[in-house]
Amino acid sequence: MIRIALDAMGGDYAPQVEVEGAAQALRDLPPTFRIQ
Repeated sequence: MIRIALDAMGGDYAPQVEVEGAAQALRDLPPTFRIQ
């Protein structure tokens, strides 16, 4: 299993844009990917 950390702290529009990006990635990636 590969784990990727998402740093959603900081930035002008955080954490909204980071969370939206993660959700977009899940829509685009195969169904074997998940967020825990």
